[in-house]
Amino acid sequence: MRKKILSVTAKEESKTWLRENFAEDYDLLEATNGEVALELLTQAQNEIICILLDLVLPSMTGQKFLKHLQKLEQEQVPVIILSSPGNEVAEVKALGIGASAILSRPYRRQHLQRRLNNFLQLEETAILREEASRDALTGVYNRVVCEEKIAAYMSDQSTKQQQAALLMLDLDDFKLVNDAYGHLRGDAVLKTVAATMLELFTQEVIISRFGGDEFAIFLKNIASPEQVLQQAEQLCAKLRNLQDRAKDITCSIGVALYPLHGQDFATLCASADVAMYRAKQTGKNHACLYDTFSLDKTQIKISSPEWLLDELVEIIYVSDAATFELLYLNKAAAELLGRQQASCLGKPCYEVFFGAKEPCSVCPRNTLNYDSFTSRIRELIVGEHKTLFLLKAKLLTWNGRPARMTVAIDITNRSQKQAVLRQVGELSPCIIKR
Repeated sequence: MRKKILSVTAKEESKTWLRENFAEDYDLLEATNGEVALELLTQAQNEIICILLDLVLPSMTGQKFLKHLQKLEQEQVPVIILSSPGNEVAEVKALGIGASAILSRPYRRQHLQRRLNNFLQLEETAILREEASRDALTGVYNRVVCEEKIAAYMSDQSTKQQQAALLMLDLDDFKLVNDAYGHLRGDAVLKTVAATMLELFTQEVIISRFGGDEFAIFLKNIASPEQVLQQAEQLCAKLRNLQDRAKDITCSIGVALYPLHGQDFATLCASADVAMYRAKQTGKNHACLYDTFSLDKTQIKISSPEWLLDELVEIIYVSDAATFELLYLNKAAAELLGRQQASCLGKPCYEVFFGAKEPCSVCPRNTLNYDSFTSRIRELIVGEHKTLFLLKAKLLTWNGRPARMTVAIDITNRSQKQAVLRQVGELSPCIIKR
């Protein structure tokens, strides 16, 4: 696409010279007064690489045009003053209010072309710098630039009296999306999440992807903590409505206030992280405000135990004490089976794990109790590999139902393997169905 130059002059002599020398290489937009020039700027916005301005204009002087340009936040577009005889004082003043250079008479093509080349090089550098500051997938800022911008805000004396907030957002169970539909689908979800944040937070905000499925939102000059929490809950609600096929997109958000919860980036970020993990611990899919007193002095009530069990490397599953129906299995168990967690629920545990039509003959269902675990050793065959497990089971109440919890700990490579084998003797291997 050809670069655009905006000429703002009523002098036919200047317009003719520009057409003869630059119309072949550039798209020339012509305005004979400041009002038309501002309209063309609004229409073309980022396509104009340079403005050639005559200070002597009808109805609006060139100096007034420069001031309007600053209000339109178009001051980054270089402005070259077209010199006129006897107008030297006004030209010097123009340099003080945003003009970049003066093209002196007699106009020479090579002089202006050199200026344009410099502007183009600066523009390309600015574009590369902007691209480097962005996350390649989502288009929001990357972590390094986010930290720099937040640190600059904190060091700005003019913002010392303002209150700000840092929101740390982590998608809930995002690994399930990648596992079920692939990383391309996961990337699409991340793009959608970023676009939703940009749509919801539009003013005085820094939005960044910290890595993986974690994002940061820094809100400047906030009105109140209550307003920030309300916005965070709105974001949770918007993401819930963006259901990804059979999987709801939900997130946990931690909120920390500046300067109350941290006067530097590292401290503020750590506080927001603590609040975010608290949101995970209290059921996910909502926002929590950092509160040092409640975190230090009170016990967090865990409304949903699955988040904790999913973080463990041990294989854990819960089945109905009477029917053997699988009520829950953690991520480690699902990975062992090579299946999705949801696809296993509601089926008998012996069918899911072993492909059997009836309960295992060695199942300790009649010897379990609510007070302690019953342990046994089993050698399980997964694919072509034999793995030695310590199986621990006990009774418990799961969502109001009598249930059996089984924990399988891989002891294949542990130092006590031989001792265990000596105690239990020969093991009849059990094949895990995948």
